[in-house]
Amino acid sequence: MQRRPRVLAVAQSAEAGGAELALQRLAAPLSEHGFDVELATPPGGSGQHELSVGALRAGSWVGAVTAWPRARALSRRFDLVLLNGIVTQRLAPAMTKGPPPVGVSPLHRGDTATLVPYIHELAESKPRAWSTQRFWRAAPVVLCACEAVAQRCRALGAPPDRLRVVYAPVERVEAAPKPAWRGERPVVGFVGRIEAHKGTLDLVRAVRSVDADLVIVGDGEGSYAERVRGEADATFVGRVADARALMPWFDVLAVPSHSEAFGTVAAEALAAGTPVVATRGGGIEEYVVPGRNGALVMPGDVEALASALNDVLPKAAAYADAARADAQRFATARVADAVAAALRDALAMRGRA
Repeated sequence: MQRRPRVLAVAQSAEAGGAELALQRLAAPLSEHGFDVELATPPGGSGQHELSVGALRAGSWVGAVTAWPRARALSRRFDLVLLNGIVTQRLAPAMTKGPPPVGVSPLHRGDTATLVPYIHELAESKPRAWSTQRFWRAAPVVLCACEAVAQRCRALGAPPDRLRVVYAPVERVEAAPKPAWRGERPVVGFVGRIEAHKGTLDLVRAVRSVDADLVIVGDGEGSYAERVRGEADATFVGRVADARALMPWFDVLAVPSHSEAFGTVAAEALAAGTPVVATRGGGIEEYVVPGRNGALVMPGDVEALASALNDVLPKAAAYADAARADAQRFATARVADAVAAALRDALAMRGRA
């Protein structure tokens, strides 16, 4: 019997953001495809292995260097390393020790791990590891969570022939019991951190011109979050374990972000049959279709956001079927098929199939 390939899936955060949720949702389906997957997370996470990658903010790569010895030793126990998120690329130098042997194709393994990055972000700068031939000898395939991410990766120097667009997995869940905030009036929902780049204050100001209740699911700290709480006429739910269960109770989900890559919450809303009003830019434009399942406006345009909400709210029920149909492309089984194919191809290209 052929041995099952072992995959080390490396998360960049111990908290469950969009990239981390994608990784968690893929672990079991990849096992069904014949891979043995083990998860490595920063301290405080729920993985089988602990592996720090440094802080998520830009310029914090030095924090990952102390983990290089452990990363090198751990990677040698696996056939593949799935580097999930841009920050995990900081560990690549430790996992790609040395050149391939003389006479061996540059794509073949040599004394290095086989890497498959899965990029979910619109990165502003190129990971340091991407400037080396050593990295690209080890990484024959790069997964991108949407076409917008793939375009950004090309701009940052990733070889175009190695990029594959594989949307993050999204599944519908059963609706939660009717919340206390669900009354007779329409509800505009927001799910996410209360931070400036999420555009929460834009939404608070836009809803003043909309005949609907605003429900904010998520938390935040600092002066911006305080301003939002001070200005908002809204229900603040706080952070919840799984916001997908609340999506069916929104008439519309608003995603007013100033910058968004794939936009997991928008895809989750569509899966629940809830239309989306979002800002342009990033992967959301690839599946939120004005006049079919929602509307799109320019980031920071409060008046346009209010107008779009007023337009979509009366049509929310009519958009529900199209929203659910359009979310089928994100089904976990379909995404797992694509990821499994990429992992098999990476092994074959480096002589490890």
